[in-house]
Amino acid sequence: MSAISALSNVQAAFQGLSQAVAGGNTDPATIVGLASDQNQFKADVKVLKAEDDMTKEVINLISPNKVDVTV
Repeated sequence: MSAISALSNVQAAFQGLSQAVAGGNTDPATIVGLASDQNQFKADVKVLKAEDDMTKEVINLISPNKVDVTV
Protein backbone atom coordinates (compact mmCIF):
# COMPACT_ATOMS: atom_id res chain seq x y z
CA MET A 1 0.00 0.00 0.00
CA SER A 2 1.35 3.42 -0.86
CA ALA A 3 1.70 6.13 1.76
CA ILE A 4 -0.94 8.19 -0.04
CA SER A 5 -3.41 5.30 0.10
CA ALA A 6 -2.58 4.82 3.76
CA LEU A 7 -3.25 8.51 4.43
CA SER A 8 -6.60 8.24 2.71
CA ASN A 9 -7.55 5.14 4.71
CA VAL A 10 -6.51 6.69 8.01
CA GLN A 11 -8.39 9.88 7.19
CA ALA A 12 -11.57 7.91 6.47
CA ALA A 13 -11.23 5.89 9.69
CA PHE A 14 -10.55 9.04 11.71
CA GLN A 15 -13.58 10.76 10.22
CA GLY A 16 -15.80 7.81 11.10
CA LEU A 17 -14.52 7.68 14.67
CA SER A 18 -14.82 11.46 15.02
CA GLN A 19 -18.44 11.30 13.94
CA ALA A 20 -19.08 8.51 16.44
CA VAL A 21 -17.62 10.63 19.26
CA ALA A 22 -19.60 13.67 18.11
CA GLY A 23 -22.70 11.47 18.22
CA GLY A 24 -22.07 10.65 21.86
CA ASN A 25 -19.99 7.48 21.64
CA THR A 26 -17.49 7.73 24.49
CA ASP A 27 -16.37 4.11 24.33
CA PRO A 28 -12.67 4.03 25.30
CA ALA A 29 -11.87 1.94 22.22
CA THR A 30 -13.22 4.73 20.04
CA ILE A 31 -11.10 7.35 21.80
CA VAL A 32 -8.01 5.14 21.55
CA GLY A 33 -8.81 4.61 17.88
CA LEU A 34 -8.78 8.36 17.30
CA ALA A 35 -5.38 8.72 18.96
CA SER A 36 -4.02 5.75 17.03
CA ASP A 37 -5.29 7.13 13.72
CA GLN A 38 -3.75 10.51 14.48
CA ASN A 39 -0.36 8.89 15.13
CA GLN A 40 -0.65 6.76 12.00
CA PHE A 41 -1.45 9.84 9.89
CA LYS A 42 1.65 11.63 11.23
CA ALA A 43 3.80 8.57 10.48
CA ASP A 44 2.43 8.31 6.94
CA VAL A 45 3.21 11.99 6.32
CA LYS A 46 6.80 11.37 7.45
CA VAL A 47 7.02 8.43 5.03
CA LEU A 48 5.84 10.67 2.18
CA LYS A 49 8.44 13.29 3.13
CA ALA A 50 11.19 10.66 3.19
CA GLU A 51 10.08 9.32 -0.20
CA ASP A 52 10.16 12.85 -1.60
CA ASP A 53 13.64 13.50 -0.18
CA MET A 54 14.98 10.21 -1.56
CA THR A 55 13.53 10.96 -4.99
CA LYS A 56 15.20 14.36 -5.00
CA GLU A 57 18.52 12.78 -3.99
CA VAL A 58 18.29 10.27 -6.86
CA ILE A 59 17.53 13.08 -9.29
CA ASN A 60 20.55 14.98 -7.97
CA LEU A 61 22.75 11.93 -8.57
CA ILE A 62 21.77 11.64 -12.21
CA SER A 63 21.07 15.25 -13.14
CA PRO A 64 23.44 18.15 -13.68
CA ASN A 65 20.69 20.47 -12.42
CA LYS A 66 20.51 20.05 -8.65
CA VAL A 67 17.19 19.91 -6.81
CA ASP A 68 16.98 21.68 -3.44
CA VAL A 69 16.12 19.03 -0.82
CA THR A 70 16.19 21.39 2.17
CA VAL A 71 12.60 22.57 1.74
